[in-house]
Amino acid sequence: MYKQAKKYGRLGDENYRKGKGATAKMNSVKKKALYGVKEAVLQRIYENADTLAIHEIDGNEFWFTDFGTFSFHSPLESLDLPYGQVEYQDTLDNFDPGEEKEHTDNTLKESLLTIESELGINANDHLEQTHVGYGANSYFAGWTYLGE
Repeated sequence: MYKQAKKYGRLGDENYRKGKGATAKMNSVKKKALYGVKEAVLQRIYENADTLAIHEIDGNEFWFTDFGTFSFHSPLESLDLPYGQVEYQDTLDNFDPGEEKEHTDNTLKESLLTIESELGINANDHLEQTHVGYGANSYFAGWTYLGE
């Protein structure tokens, strides 16, 4: 999902430069929704993390949650996690992983459907707006397989 969010961000920038405002907005809405899903999932499962820490990167603080096979950085203000369970604080030069982590082969659709069925978190609930206008038409900004 993280790679897809980054892809939506890149596509949004490209479409904006090309003058495709509605498409750029659609990409931006989906990117932000995926990050919202990530935060909702981490908020729900952080107690299962092998490590809960705070990393300072480029002067900003991030939660670091490590689940062994997968690890995540999230802005400190995006999650309401207990400081009392923080194992350590560290300063990093950048976001480059220190070791290779496993990546899933699931499609975005498979991942979003699994997250919805297992955790009850629907990506469409994290859309900053549900529709994007293009001329006289309005298009659903989310994933139709999750419902409108």
